Amino acid sequence: MTSFHFHPDRENGTLSCDGGHEIAFRLTGAAAPDVLVICFHGATNRQKIVLPRFQVAFDAGPKSACLSICDPTLDADKALRIGWYSGSDSFPLRPILGELLRNTVAELGPRRTLFFGSSGGGYAALLYARSVEGAVSLAINPQTDILSYYSGHVRDYFATCWQQVPEAERRSRTIVCDLAEVYQDNPGNVTTVILSSAGDRQHFVNHVSRFVGRVGSSTRVRLILASDFYGRMGHGGSIPPAVIRRWFNAVLIAETTEPESILGAYNALAPAAHTTPNARPGQATADPLSLRLADLLREYHLRQPKVG
Repeated sequence: MTSFHFHPDRENGTLSCDGGHEIAFRLTGAAAPDVLVICFHGATNRQKIVLPRFQVAFDAGPKSACLSICDPTLDADKALRIGWYSGSDSFPLRPILGELLRNTVAELGPRRTLFFGSSGGGYAALLYARSVEGAVSLAINPQTDILSYYSGHVRDYFATCWQQVPEAERRSRTIVCDLAEVYQDNPGNVTTVILSSAGDRQHFVNHVSRFVGRVGSSTRVRLILASDFYGRMGHGGSIPPAVIRRWFNAVLIAETTEPESILGAYNALAPAAHTTPNARPGQATADPLSLRLADLLREYHLRQPKVG
């Protein structure tokens, strides 16, 4: 099998690869989607979470499909917590998964493809977005260099998956891609949106800032970095879901994948006051973000050519 397919009687599927390896996935939604969201998960507490794990995204509407992939790298050991969708010496996952994603997008034919993930899943979203021309990645507090992550996770990953690789050779691009090096060029015109919390010091300093400062010019012109502090220090939950959702919606409803178009859509989704001048005390008002999103979606569908 060369792509991910819908299952008529169930949501979850398993795709077999050479060498006896399998990739668990969940593909749901419209069979001929206008929008395809591809999701990746981050580090996994193996004592609390039973694989397969499928990262969820926000609702992208009735004409969307969502493909969530469980990192098969974690199958290498029941204690392995993170594998960055990067495989092992016996499972060259990157070229395999990249081809599968290209083929899947080509078969489904969406207007827009969004790669979505947070933390280690953000790393995967950035990495695999390059597999699809014209795609957009939305990465939340991502890692961008595996070797700059916490030493315990890095040690466990290499000890489990790349036992024959000396530490001095770990930066070989065949094993671990520093994403700043991968993004020195951008032949597929991929647009990159990174959300970063200034309170997540480890990721802000060692990953996001470093990545933005080192990527090539063809990446910089298609890069959006949104960084702020939302009152919460640390990693998990440091960016409110409402902020992520607004960027998520902006990517999907923007007329094009140009950064200017996405920024314009994001600005149009700005929350308005929750009351109107004529509202009576205690009178309920609709969520302004939902109202504006509904308006933009209606405008988008009115722009589409009629079929038949």
